[in-house]
Amino acid sequence: MRKVRNSRPKLFLVYRLSGKSGYRLPAATDDTPEAAAFRQGYREQPPQEEDGKARPEIRDGTFWYRGRPHFFVGPWVYNRTEMDWRADGSDKLGIGHIAYREPPGTNVWAAVGFDSLQISAAPARYGALLRGFPVEAFRRLGDPDWKVAEQRLDAYFARFGGAMPMVMDFAFGYRGLYGKDVGRLLDQRKGAWHDFVPLCPETPEGRAYYRDYFLGGTRAAMRRGANVFLYELFNESSYNCMCRANVVAFAKEMKRRYGTVAAANATWDTDFDHFAEVAAQTNLKQYPGVWHDWCGFATARYVALLRAGRDAVRSADRRSRVYFAEQAAGTPPAWRGMDYRRIADALDVLAVEGGFQYGSRSGYAATNMAEAVCATGGSRHFYNLDFYQALVRGKPGKVLVNDEHYCTRFENGERVPSKATDYISSLWMEALHGLSASYFYVWDKRSFDYQDLKGAYENVRKPSYKCSSLLNPHNVRPDDLDAFRRFRAEFEPYADRVLPQPRVKPATVAVFFSKASEIHYDAFPRYDKSESPWHPPKNTVTSDWYLRLLHALYPVQVVFEEDLGRLGPEVAALVFPGAPCADDATVAAASAFAAKGGLVVTGPDAFAYDPYLKPRPEGRRGRFRRAATADDALAALAAAKVRRYAALEPLDGKGALRAADVQVCDRGAFKLVTVFSLEAGAARRARLRLRHLDGTGPWRVKDVVTGRVLSARATPAALAEGLALDVPPQERVVLAFDLRVKAFATFQESSLSH
Repeated sequence: MRKVRNSRPKLFLVYRLSGKSGYRLPAATDDTPEAAAFRQGYREQPPQEEDGKARPEIRDGTFWYRGRPHFFVGPWVYNRTEMDWRADGSDKLGIGHIAYREPPGTNVWAAVGFDSLQISAAPARYGALLRGFPVEAFRRLGDPDWKVAEQRLDAYFARFGGAMPMVMDFAFGYRGLYGKDVGRLLDQRKGAWHDFVPLCPETPEGRAYYRDYFLGGTRAAMRRGANVFLYELFNESSYNCMCRANVVAFAKEMKRRYGTVAAANATWDTDFDHFAEVAAQTNLKQYPGVWHDWCGFATARYVALLRAGRDAVRSADRRSRVYFAEQAAGTPPAWRGMDYRRIADALDVLAVEGGFQYGSRSGYAATNMAEAVCATGGSRHFYNLDFYQALVRGKPGKVLVNDEHYCTRFENGERVPSKATDYISSLWMEALHGLSASYFYVWDKRSFDYQDLKGAYENVRKPSYKCSSLLNPHNVRPDDLDAFRRFRAEFEPYADRVLPQPRVKPATVAVFFSKASEIHYDAFPRYDKSESPWHPPKNTVTSDWYLRLLHALYPVQVVFEEDLGRLGPEVAALVFPGAPCADDATVAAASAFAAKGGLVVTGPDAFAYDPYLKPRPEGRRGRFRRAATADDALAALAAAKVRRYAALEPLDGKGALRAADVQVCDRGAFKLVTVFSLEAGAARRARLRLRHLDGTGPWRVKDVVTGRVLSARATPAALAEGLALDVPPQERVVLAFDLRVKAFATFQESSLSH
């Protein structure tokens, strides 16, 4: 690769930061004595101490609630409900279901089976209040006046009775109050930032904006006794801001790290004369070596922002069992300036977004950032879950949740109603792939978009983010809103045994994710170069290979550099699909794994460069099994007889089940197995073979969904021979294995005698 040197004249500017933005808030001229007291009440509100309410505790990598492992299910709910629910309980569509007649609250939740909710978003007006905007500005945020705003929020929280465990995110904010000045305050040198992260946090006004939003939203909830247990500090974050403040700070950090500019140039392959010249840059991406270090620095800046947000919230909420998350944008790999290994260290909870698409392929392509994740189709959500599961693996004090769950069904490019089984199946898949809570997008009607049933259909017929509104009958039939209650009925009898981590049998195949290669993805022809203001880089090589291995039913997990030295003895194969950039320690770890008898499979360009995009000599790339495609990698695993716990063989002569997933939770005496085929177009007859199980049995095998007993005395040998199954199209099969054979036989005899 050609060396990259900066050849510009040696003229540069030295940037100094005054620490002042020069911005002045509009004067709060409308503060009557009553309004002034209102403002002062929030500014002087004391922190909330213990309240005696039940909230989950993080144990064993999952939530424990009221003494048991627990999986929370709820929806994403706006804090403004008056737009969709009329005071008289009527509904313009004439639908009699309680969810259409009553605004969200405990009555509705009991009817549909929710036990939590995500407030989206924290009320922005209280951040504006603390920031010093006129109380009159509340009208610009959609409220007639501050008194009505207080009444609406009082009623909103009162409907949940003060005990419902809640998630509260800080998504929308009050940026609109800055008016024409907002552009001057942004100074964000990255076009993908959007309304969820509107002001650059590296400016004084930006830092104050977020601080007051966090404080205001938290105080508003605490004042009303809301039982918030999880704060989502940022929604769909995309941090990588190359503003002047950040670039200057980066140059100072590099001087501290390298000591001399000569040492930095040697690493970066550049010829800067001074670190001040680095501080004068407007596009660090033009220097690959500098870009690598910049992306690590950007991660550190974002981590600092998260910690500042956490401190702000904790200054207003001092209760125990309160946790913090941020929601990643879309499916991984995430934005290049965000290394989630470091971000995970600063959080208690990692929150993903996304879900599975059912039906036929939708042809849905995102047209804006709001649609990016709900347009993600196929089985990509499996990789999404397993990527983030890798970040919390072995860390019992952290959990994984989905804070924006999209579950949609399309036929011939148009939205058709999702089935209850779509939601139930998705929740089972998320639970077995590591989640501990899931919040569906979105509990609204969007009734302001239409006047009748025909209009409701036209509003969602073509794919868009509106297709996930749970209260449009063309998205979900009202009778299917009991899906969440039905999931609970299926799942709860097994929750105590399934939820503690690790949930499934250990992986035998480890797939390496290379952050350095993601940083430099532009340099490699195998990678999709498409990037837009609303979507991260689509370096899907690793996820494509991962999904091929998963659907071939290999027990597979994502690993990072720091995991390579501590792989368990059950891992028989290490796969590097898209790792053209790697440090010497990674190559050495792969060589050590191979020397101990493990199989190492690499993509065609593996280890060709170091993390700074310097070419690595061929002789230092290691001697491994090269695979040009995922099919080649599968052939290598098969030849090496890498262990699989399950095989799913078609019995109907129609070929392999597509996008299959089998997960095995094995507790010895008890086992639970899920079988799923996301792309099956019709019911399939198949044989499920299970091997390498713990215990000698025999087990009673029950189909949890149908209640049918498949075997009264299944031995390991019989399970290796296989169980015949009917696999419904795009619907879960759940099998429970129990040693209660004698009790079951007695029950059978008793039943027959009657």
